[in-house]
Amino acid sequence: MIVLLRHGIAEDYHSNGDPYRALTGDGIEKLEATVAPLIRDIGGDFKLLVSPYVRARQTADVLKRFRDFKEEIILDSLTPEADYLDAAKDISDYSVIVSHLPLLPYLASYLLTGSPHGVSIEFKKGGAAIISGKVLKGLVNF
Repeated sequence: MIVLLRHGIAEDYHSNGDPYRALTGDGIEKLEATVAPLIRDIGGDFKLLVSPYVRARQTADVLKRFRDFKEEIILDSLTPEADYLDAAKDISDYSVIVSHLPLLPYLASYLLTGSPHGVSIEFKKGGAAIISGKVLKGLVNF
Protein backbone atom coordinates (compact mmCIF):
# COMPACT_ATOMS: atom_id res chain seq x y z
CA MET A 1 0.00 0.00 0.00
CA ILE A 2 1.18 3.47 -0.87
CA VAL A 3 -0.27 6.78 0.29
CA LEU A 4 0.30 9.83 -1.89
CA LEU A 5 -0.34 13.09 -0.07
CA ARG A 6 -0.19 16.68 -1.25
CA HIS A 7 1.10 19.09 1.39
CA GLY A 8 -1.37 21.19 3.36
CA ILE A 9 -2.43 24.77 2.64
CA ALA A 10 0.65 26.99 2.50
CA GLU A 11 1.39 30.67 2.34
CA ASP A 12 1.22 32.13 -1.17
CA TYR A 13 4.64 33.75 -1.14
CA HIS A 14 8.00 33.63 0.60
CA SER A 15 10.76 36.15 -0.08
CA ASN A 16 13.35 33.36 -0.39
CA GLY A 17 11.34 31.46 -3.00
CA ASP A 18 8.87 28.62 -3.41
CA PRO A 19 10.85 25.98 -1.45
CA TYR A 20 10.53 28.11 1.70
CA ARG A 21 6.75 28.60 1.70
CA ALA A 22 5.35 27.39 5.03
CA LEU A 23 2.01 25.90 6.00
CA THR A 24 -0.60 28.32 7.26
CA GLY A 25 -2.32 27.83 10.61
CA ASP A 26 -5.45 26.82 8.70
CA GLY A 27 -3.40 24.33 6.68
CA ILE A 28 -2.09 22.68 9.84
CA GLU A 29 -5.55 22.55 11.41
CA LYS A 30 -7.11 20.95 8.33
CA LEU A 31 -4.36 18.31 8.16
CA GLU A 32 -4.88 17.52 11.84
CA ALA A 33 -8.63 17.19 11.34
CA THR A 34 -8.67 15.15 8.14
CA VAL A 35 -5.70 13.33 6.68
CA ALA A 36 -3.56 12.82 9.79
CA PRO A 37 -6.21 10.67 11.53
CA LEU A 38 -6.63 8.69 8.30
CA ILE A 39 -2.88 8.00 8.15
CA ARG A 40 -2.92 7.08 11.85
CA ASP A 41 -5.59 4.45 11.32
CA ILE A 42 -4.01 2.66 8.35
CA GLY A 43 -2.37 -0.57 9.42
CA GLY A 44 1.21 -1.37 8.51
CA ASP A 45 4.79 -0.36 9.14
CA PHE A 46 5.22 2.65 6.86
CA LYS A 47 8.18 4.76 5.94
CA LEU A 48 7.69 8.47 5.27
CA LEU A 49 9.12 9.89 2.03
CA VAL A 50 9.09 13.68 1.92
CA SER A 51 9.98 16.53 -0.41
CA PRO A 52 12.63 18.84 1.04
CA TYR A 53 10.34 21.88 0.62
CA VAL A 54 9.32 23.47 3.94
CA ARG A 55 5.58 22.93 3.49
CA ALA A 56 6.05 19.23 2.75
CA ARG A 57 8.34 18.75 5.75
CA GLN A 58 5.80 20.56 7.95
CA THR A 59 3.04 18.31 6.61
CA ALA A 60 5.19 15.31 7.53
CA ASP A 61 5.65 16.77 11.01
CA VAL A 62 1.87 16.83 11.46
CA LEU A 63 1.62 13.19 10.39
CA LYS A 64 4.39 12.18 12.82
CA ARG A 65 2.33 13.55 15.71
CA PHE A 66 -0.37 11.00 14.84
CA ARG A 67 1.71 7.86 14.18
CA ASP A 68 5.21 6.45 14.17
CA PHE A 69 7.04 5.73 10.92
CA LYS A 70 9.86 3.22 10.60
CA GLU A 71 11.97 5.90 8.90
CA GLU A 72 11.72 9.32 7.31
CA ILE A 73 13.62 10.11 4.12
CA ILE A 74 13.86 13.55 2.49
CA LEU A 75 14.02 13.13 -1.29
CA ASP A 76 14.76 15.66 -4.02
CA SER A 77 12.83 13.36 -6.37
CA LEU A 78 9.61 14.56 -4.68
CA THR A 79 9.93 18.29 -5.45
CA PRO A 80 7.23 19.89 -7.63
CA GLU A 81 9.10 19.73 -10.93
CA ALA A 82 10.77 16.34 -10.35
CA ASP A 83 10.37 13.53 -12.87
CA TYR A 84 7.79 10.90 -11.96
CA LEU A 85 10.19 8.13 -13.03
CA ASP A 86 12.83 9.33 -10.56
CA ALA A 87 10.19 9.53 -7.83
CA ALA A 88 8.92 6.02 -8.59
CA LYS A 89 12.43 4.60 -8.21
CA ASP A 90 12.53 5.86 -4.62
CA ILE A 91 9.17 4.36 -3.62
CA SER A 92 8.50 0.95 -2.16
CA ASP A 93 5.45 -0.68 -0.65
CA TYR A 94 4.24 0.73 2.68
CA SER A 95 5.30 4.28 1.92
CA VAL A 96 3.58 7.56 2.71
CA ILE A 97 4.74 10.15 0.17
CA VAL A 98 4.40 13.88 0.88
CA SER A 99 4.85 15.91 -2.27
CA HIS A 100 3.42 18.56 -4.62
CA LEU A 101 1.74 19.43 -7.86
CA PRO A 102 2.44 18.90 -10.69
CA LEU A 103 4.31 15.71 -9.73
CA LEU A 104 1.66 13.80 -7.75
CA PRO A 105 -0.96 13.21 -10.48
CA TYR A 106 1.68 11.94 -12.92
CA LEU A 107 3.22 9.72 -10.26
CA ALA A 108 -0.16 8.30 -9.21
CA SER A 109 -1.11 7.56 -12.80
CA TYR A 110 2.23 5.90 -13.46
CA LEU A 111 1.95 3.71 -10.37
CA LEU A 112 -1.57 2.64 -11.32
CA THR A 113 -1.26 2.20 -15.08
CA GLY A 114 2.40 2.33 -16.06
CA SER A 115 1.75 5.63 -17.88
CA PRO A 116 1.81 9.20 -16.50
CA HIS A 117 -1.36 9.90 -18.51
CA GLY A 118 -3.32 6.69 -17.86
CA VAL A 119 -5.70 8.20 -15.29
CA SER A 120 -6.37 11.68 -13.99
CA ILE A 121 -6.38 12.19 -10.23
CA GLU A 122 -6.90 15.59 -8.62
CA PHE A 123 -4.84 16.32 -5.52
CA LYS A 124 -6.16 19.27 -3.55
CA LYS A 125 -4.00 20.72 -0.78
CA GLY A 126 -3.96 18.15 1.99
CA GLY A 127 -5.57 15.59 -0.31
CA ALA A 128 -4.47 11.96 -0.33
CA ALA A 129 -4.76 8.89 -2.52
CA ILE A 130 -4.30 5.40 -1.13
CA ILE A 131 -3.11 2.87 -3.67
CA SER A 132 -3.16 -0.87 -3.08
CA GLY A 133 0.06 -2.72 -3.89
CA LYS A 134 -1.83 -5.14 -6.11
CA VAL A 135 -2.21 -2.51 -8.85
CA LEU A 136 1.17 -0.81 -8.77
CA LYS A 137 2.08 -1.35 -12.41
CA GLY A 138 4.75 1.36 -12.63
CA LEU A 139 6.54 0.62 -9.39
CA VAL A 140 9.94 -0.66 -10.42
CA ASN A 141 11.15 -1.93 -7.04
CA PHE A 142 7.88 -3.33 -5.67
